[in-house]
Amino acid sequence: MWLIWGGWLVLLLGPQANRVPYPVNGAFSDLVVAHFPQILYLRRALTHWHTLPLWAPTYYSGYPFYADPLSGLWYLPGWLGVVLPLPWGVTLTVGVHWLLSAWGMYAFLRALGRKEKGAFLAALAWLGFGKIWAHWAGGHLTLLYAVAWTPWLLFASERRGRLLRPGVVLALIFLADPRWAVYAGVLWAAWEAKKHRREGRVLMRVWLTEGLIAGLLAAPLAFPLLRYTHLSTRASLTAQDVLLFSLPWSRLLGVVVPIGGMTEWVTYVGAGAVLLASAAWLRGRARFWAAVSLAVLVWALGEYIPGLKWLAHLPGISWLRVPPRGLFLLGFAVAVAAAAGWEALTVSWPLPWQKRRNLLWFAIVVLGFSATLLSGLLIGDTFMAASSAFWLVAGLVAWRTHPHKSYALWVWALVIAVDLLAFDAHLVAPRDFAPLLQPAPVLEEAASQTQPRFRFYTPSYSIPQQVAAAQGWELANGVDPLVLASYADFMKEASGLWWDAYTVIVPPLDLDDLSTNRQAVPRADLLGLLNVAYVVAEFPLPARADFTLWAQQDGLWVYRNPQVRPRAWVEQGDGWRPVDALHWTPNRITITASGPGDLVLSEIAYPGWQVSVDGKAVEAQTAYRILRSVPLDAGTHTVVWRFRPWDLALGLLAALVGWLWVLFEPRFAGLKAASEAGR
Repeated sequence: MWLIWGGWLVLLLGPQANRVPYPVNGAFSDLVVAHFPQILYLRRALTHWHTLPLWAPTYYSGYPFYADPLSGLWYLPGWLGVVLPLPWGVTLTVGVHWLLSAWGMYAFLRALGRKEKGAFLAALAWLGFGKIWAHWAGGHLTLLYAVAWTPWLLFASERRGRLLRPGVVLALIFLADPRWAVYAGVLWAAWEAKKHRREGRVLMRVWLTEGLIAGLLAAPLAFPLLRYTHLSTRASLTAQDVLLFSLPWSRLLGVVVPIGGMTEWVTYVGAGAVLLASAAWLRGRARFWAAVSLAVLVWALGEYIPGLKWLAHLPGISWLRVPPRGLFLLGFAVAVAAAAGWEALTVSWPLPWQKRRNLLWFAIVVLGFSATLLSGLLIGDTFMAASSAFWLVAGLVAWRTHPHKSYALWVWALVIAVDLLAFDAHLVAPRDFAPLLQPAPVLEEAASQTQPRFRFYTPSYSIPQQVAAAQGWELANGVDPLVLASYADFMKEASGLWWDAYTVIVPPLDLDDLSTNRQAVPRADLLGLLNVAYVVAEFPLPARADFTLWAQQDGLWVYRNPQVRPRAWVEQGDGWRPVDALHWTPNRITITASGPGDLVLSEIAYPGWQVSVDGKAVEAQTAYRILRSVPLDAGTHTVVWRFRPWDLALGLLAALVGWLWVLFEPRFAGLKAASEAGR
């Protein structure tokens, strides 16, 4: 079985080993835009500065690396993709996660007492679930890491050990991607409630114990993230922001019809998996998983369901932004039900139930075939129309293949695998890796002709984040779900743009039209405060913009900023002068400067940065609403900024307590039992 699962992954991931997945007809991949910059910066910090970075300067003029879930800093299994060469190191890491996930599904079902063959088919259906591969194409790396642990969370509920217990697995999920931890946590809580529905005290004890362990172990990310989120634009999400990309009613058809398109809306679970799951549900089995499927489908509809906008205002719901992401649980539930369906077929075949239920099962085959064929013909999708044949084949296999025959398992496995493999491969369009990191020659020339530390600003995203990270360049703009609210407000003035809605791109940009911000007039003085030496765009700036055209080459307009400030300067009255020396590392910045005046550092002010002047701790100040500053007396001074966030220290301490609890709880339990026996 391991060979089957491994072969599946090789077929899908093999062609991408030295390439990068992209959605079919998609221009962007989060793997490239959001995750590769984090990996490249982490590598650089480890090899160049020989330190574990807590702060990153790559975009947004700096941000707390240790508090950003996309950094992957606290998710240790993800470090395999950091230490191995790109891009195949990341591909291998994803493959390992999903091979383990298939094993976890199999182990969970066997723990429930499901038959080996049914568990194998369920693992195959879970491994091939279309949504998983759509998100791989979209580059949602940390989300895939987190979802892969879902079977192990429920297995730990059934076969709890010292380390493999729900609290530990749930913490691992949170450290991989906090968004999925909410869905996984709700699923686990509901599963425990199903197990202990008549034992209220036991249920509460399990919830509290495992929940507390999960909270303690996840604290190194949880505490910093809560603080960062509170200071970010995400703290003011509206209901519309939370329910973004809600699943349209018409896309419910995608559960049984192999519809591609937008990553978030892909839900195809496969004809074979649907038939097996239906066999269980029509027989009255796996009702819990039917309820899970229905619940996540309703939630995925989001704004199209009356009342859910009100629900989006509740505390914590903002973590569930983009409701269709919960549909991973649909594929999980259908796969688990498919294992029960296999057993239902083996109990009575070929007419296992009442005539009415047989007709319903037959109707599912007809409807699946008809919907797939008609949808393909109506939109002119040859692949979709041809995929209708899988419904006929699956129906024929279900009707004519006796489950007790030795070949039955392999026939069903072939139907499920070929159907899903064809669809999954249809979602991913790999691209060559090297060109994605290659900067335009004009930008390399510009970077070589300015001060050692400076920033670019690009209103048209003309310098992708992965290119900047590969070159060691810094950006004033950026793409990340978390951006400090104070910085976003500053950039509204600096960029000459104004926006009210939440955005993951600052300043906002229509990715289908990179010239969206053509009419904006950036302010040279404010960008100068951010150490922006060049403005780069795919269009000329308005004539009234206070910049000097430096070059027009490689399809780019490159402007010098005549009002650029150095990375640090001393202000006195209306004038300023550069500092004498500056040494920058991720967690420590040392400056030699002459007073009197206010030393201003063009780095974002964030809680945790501590400053000392000539070895004496002083109180840090904020300049221009977002930059760090400290007053200096007359004379030459050594100023040292250190990043020592208390929330991280508290999180690490909590994690230590959690691990001591996990490791020594059995010993304490044994001592308690011995003490009670002695009485």
